[in-house]
Amino acid sequence: MSGFLTDSRDGDCEALSVQLDGSTSTAIHCERESHLQRALAEVAQEYSRNNPQSERQHRRAQLVFPGGHTRQTLFHQPFPLTIAHGDGSTLVDVDGHRYTNFLGDYSAGLYGHTPAEIQEAIIEAVRDGVSLGGVTAKEVELAELITSRFRSIEQIRFCHSGSEACVFAVLLARHATKRKKILVFNGAYHGGFMSYAERPSALNVPFEFVSSVYNDLGETLRVIAANADTLAAIMVEPMAGSGGCIPARIEFLAMLRQESTRYGLMLIFDEVMTSRLGPEGAQGLFGIAPDITTLGKYWGGGFGFGAFGGRRDLMQHLDPFAGGQLSQAGTHNNNPVTLSAGIAGARRLFTPDRCLELNRRGDELRGAINAVAKSEDAGLQATGLGSVLSTHWHNREITKPEDVESPNSPRRRLFHLAMLNRGLVVAPRGMMALSTLITDSDTARFLEELRRFLRKYRHVVGRTV
Repeated sequence: MSGFLTDSRDGDCEALSVQLDGSTSTAIHCERESHLQRALAEVAQEYSRNNPQSERQHRRAQLVFPGGHTRQTLFHQPFPLTIAHGDGSTLVDVDGHRYTNFLGDYSAGLYGHTPAEIQEAIIEAVRDGVSLGGVTAKEVELAELITSRFRSIEQIRFCHSGSEACVFAVLLARHATKRKKILVFNGAYHGGFMSYAERPSALNVPFEFVSSVYNDLGETLRVIAANADTLAAIMVEPMAGSGGCIPARIEFLAMLRQESTRYGLMLIFDEVMTSRLGPEGAQGLFGIAPDITTLGKYWGGGFGFGAFGGRRDLMQHLDPFAGGQLSQAGTHNNNPVTLSAGIAGARRLFTPDRCLELNRRGDELRGAINAVAKSEDAGLQATGLGSVLSTHWHNREITKPEDVESPNSPRRRLFHLAMLNRGLVVAPRGMMALSTLITDSDTARFLEELRRFLRKYRHVVGRTV
């Protein structure tokens, strides 16, 4: 017998589809949903009871911030924790609770919270001047470090964030090709200005775009062929990060490379998140070189940073000596504190060998999560690559963001709050990104708490049947 239980709609008392040996029957199943909602309410009450100071801080924040926050990703019901300080891989909230951080600031916190090497570098930089308003040797040094690791990046420009880098990359591609449209993929997130989840964000930069299905070769070939004369670029993450940590199929990326070359399009790899997955990023793992790469997050050593780079002939559109007509500015593009932190991180903390070790640890954790789920007969799976992964509360194959349940599903919310109550930080949507300071004992504790969670709540989160 093979199959699984699936909710037709997350969070609602709806018909459940029970798939067994290829046949499908439908039955109303409200009892299980009722148990799930009751469990979620109990866990949320425990969370609120344990965190009165965080709740007070949230009420205070609501007076000055819409929704009580200034970074949407960090908000969750009933209220987010207010963090007092961090140390290594540990966070401490204003109520005095300690948490092992498995989220790593959504992959930006690669080095943990208090890396001595980066602290030393920024103290020295601050002494030399926090805002110099001039060219420094540090920007060249960080650029040399990046271009030496990424063969596809012959020249590079810095900016303030990965979001900015993605916008600049598209603008560069549009200028170079003299075309307007970009191809994106359903569920993609390329920063705060380019979000294509269930529907494009109203805050998006108004680029002309067409969309296709991630990892779907046939549909994407059709979309490219139908729009080839007007497409400037294809923008893709080699692993869909916010979309559920879904690795691209190598044949899918190879097709994008082939079709980009055929039609004179720019292939843009958004490696803001995935560049940490190998010494040459995800493009090195897949052996496929894009025309333009975007970077961000940990490359600033914990400070705001972004970069975009690629072939020399493309980057010359930004070179006044070569007749380039594009002018890209930004007061903090070469901020000496950020540059110093980025250099210290790349040189001293995230060498190629350490990169390989961290991603090996992530692969092992993902495999162990799947093994625990199987041993506990739970409808849970983990996807991802290396040190970035996500959990999903069903056993169906996941190849595209449309296969992922809602971030607000009660199962996700239950797991997130239950783990916080046990002193473990994961994202509300189930994502994790390991820092270099996560230890074997940390992962062993996580797996033990996961097993306890499944044994307590398996009757409401679902199981393989």
